Amino acid sequence: MAPWSTLAGSTAAIVCLAQSQPWLALLGISLSAASAFGDLYLHRKRHGRSAGITIEGLNLDALYLANLRRRTNTSIELQRAFQVAIIDEADLNLAWQYEGQCRSESETAIEFSIDSEHPVPFDRLDCFAFDLKNDPQRIQRIRPALIGSDGPSKKVRVSFLNPLALGEPFSVLLHCNLPGCINTGVQYYTSTVSFEQRSIESSGVHLMFVKARPRWMRVYDVLKNGQARFVSELRPIRDDGVTCEYIDIAQNISGQSIRVYLYDLPALGGLASTLRRVGAAGAS
Repeated sequence: MAPWSTLAGSTAAIVCLAQSQPWLALLGISLSAASAFGDLYLHRKRHGRSAGITIEGLNLDALYLANLRRRTNTSIELQRAFQVAIIDEADLNLAWQYEGQCRSESETAIEFSIDSEHPVPFDRLDCFAFDLKNDPQRIQRIRPALIGSDGPSKKVRVSFLNPLALGEPFSVLLHCNLPGCINTGVQYYTSTVSFEQRSIESSGVHLMFVKARPRWMRVYDVLKNGQARFVSELRPIRDDGVTCEYIDIAQNISGQSIRVYLYDLPALGGLASTLRRVGAAGAS
């Protein structure tokens, strides 16, 4: 439970996004998004309209684009992966903690993928990391570096404070805030890992919804051929009317796996009305 305690405590450190943004960055992200979805259109045209990932009639275009550009890590062995996603109205606050060891002679950084159907410019992301092995008190913030172009699927690189040697363990914590990327209705959150290894000891995802409660939450695994396999319907572990929380823990998952959390999020006003009706019925 120690990694969970560390990650849960660290989510309190996720801070708000600065409000200003130069128009050039907005133009850049618009062009990147247009280019990415242009690639998606051409790929579908060449391979047929069915090319892509679809679950319950919903096209997961951001995930499909991420798969087209996915990079597999060969120098690091991941042993444990933990994620916290806090959905607060339209904002998404993320925290990842990866633990493992180096499997090459030397490694200086680890990569993460940040995917969203509604892309936010990288410069607008309040994104920072900590090298917990060399900085357990989380004093030295590390700013991730963008790999390649900006767009719906971003690849970022987090440098270790000290290079890893063969067999040396690591623990990295990454925080990221994506403002205004959550819509109501049927939406999804993805948990992906891309490591050149047979299995990962454990993977955990903690989803927290603030002020709004999903009508349902379903879990799917996306197979290598792009087909989705239903896993289970998640029930909240906590629902007090202010926050609604779900936890999904899996053991010995594939080193290159994709898990999708599909949910139906009502509009906040509709939810408040429902809660008032329930409260009135209970009071009577």
